[in-house]
Order: sequence, then C-alpha cells, then structure tokens
Amino acid sequence: MKGPFKSWVALAALATGTVVFAAQPATASTGFATIAGGGTISPGLTVGGGSQTFSFNGSGTAVTDTYTGSFSCTVNGNDILGTLAEGSGSFTGNCIAGATTEPVSGTYLRVGGALHLNGNIGPGPINGSFTGACTFEATATPTVTSYDVQCHLADLTSAGAATVAGGGTISPGLTVGGGWQSFSFSGSGTAVTGTYTGSFSCTVNENDTVGTLAEGSGGFTGNCVAGATTEPVIGGYLRVGGAVELNASIGPGPINGSFTGVCTFESTSAPTVTSYDAQCHLAIH
Repeated sequence: MKGPFKSWVALAALATGTVVFAAQPATASTGFATIAGGGTISPGLTVGGGSQTFSFNGSGTAVTDTYTGSFSCTVNGNDILGTLAEGSGSFTGNCIAGATTEPVSGTYLRVGGALHLNGNIGPGPINGSFTGACTFEATATPTVTSYDVQCHLADLTSAGAATVAGGGTISPGLTVGGGWQSFSFSGSGTAVTGTYTGSFSCTVNENDTVGTLAEGSGGFTGNCVAGATTEPVIGGYLRVGGAVELNASIGPGPINGSFTGVCTFESTSAPTVTSYDAQCHLAIH
C-alpha cells in the first residue's frame, strides 16, 4: 500500500491494544501475546477520505494454553472511510505459529486514536475468535503548507462591504501537534463603500501561535492597493477548522476604517498518510 506522497508527508503510527480470544471449539486458546510491525496505505489517508488498501507485517510472542512461542502475521485489508480521523474495513491474511501457518481475518473500526477489532484466527496452534481494543498514535504528523481563502468583509468605517479571495503559504506547516507558524497571503477582490467602489488587492504576512490542523490564531500586517493608492492593513484572526474570523483596520486611504471578516479556509496541500507502524498487546482468554 505504498502511496505517492512521500515528498508531502509520510505518517507513521503506533497502535497499542488488547485482544480477547473467546471460547470456540474445545481447542480454543487462552493467554496473551504481543506483536509489533508496520505496513503501508494506498493511496493514503486524507482529511477528505476515500477507499484505501493496506498491508501489515508483524511478529511477536504468544503465551497461551495451546501454544507458547514466537509468531508472525501478514495481512491485507481495506478502509471504506480512509480519513485521518476515521477508518473502517476488514482484513485477511495468515499467521505463523511455530511451523504452522494458520488463517486470520476480521473487521476493525478506527475513531481518532482508538482502534477496535473483531476477528478469528485458526485452526492452528492459536485458535479462536477475538476482540481487540487498541490505541492509534501518529508518530509523524501530516502537514499543510499552502491554502486558499475567500473572505466577506463588512462594517467598514467607510460604510460598505468588500470581498477578497486568494491564497498563500504556511511555514513550517500546520500539523496535528501544532507550533508557531508564519504565513503569506495575496488576494484580490471588489469593494463597495461610501468612499471607494472598485477593485483592490492585498498582500499580508501573518503569524499563527497555535498552528494545528484544527485551530489557529494570530495577527497580520501588510498593504492593500485600492485604485492607485497603497494603504496599510493590520489585524488579528481566529481559525477553527475551515472557518476564519477577522478583526482589523485598513487605511488611511480610499478604503478607511475598521472591519470584521468571515472567511473560508481550505488547504491546497492535503495531508496524506501512506505508511505506519503498529504494536499491540493481546490478552487471550
């Protein structure tokens, strides 16, 4: 399940969980096991999601009443949701316990950092149905480094409204964990006020003191050009998901005064997960 986005981001994950093997036939296993490994995801988990395929290879140690020793598993699966936040699907493959190869299959549901399993293993040295509760933790975060916005500006002291649309870059990039960011933005639009009606353009630089994929907050300074006049603009913003609220001032110039703004924020460099690691503790009974 290799994805084509290595230049964008490679995300590794750590899953730690508990699997319970229920009583089946007389040979059903009880005990515990640990397994660690990793795999790839294709085309890659994203914010928007989409159908995915994945592979996993891992090995560990089992201590049960029917088998004690090392074992390894190789599985392939699908994800019908495929977002960074959620996943759901099924998997099939084989495990090797001692010298015996036995089938394993099941389903899973991933919500945020929680992963729940239901499956079956065997017939073989380890045999039975199982449920699992795992944690899923990103060890390398997806990053957004460019964006588009569209804003509607109102309550201008000049009396009127304006719209502006454009885009820019973010450095070092919005992540799950966040951190200080610097922004650039260039856009253009149309103003209809009591002092100026016509096209205008703005170029600003910004900071983000939060810098996560989910939230941002900071200030910006720059210049706007209305007609033949360049005038300063300065303000602050709050971003929650794809919504941005502005409070700022512009002028002196053709457009002059304080304003509020409501904007949409859309990443144009979509974060993508194409690889992962996994480690689980299995309780079998």
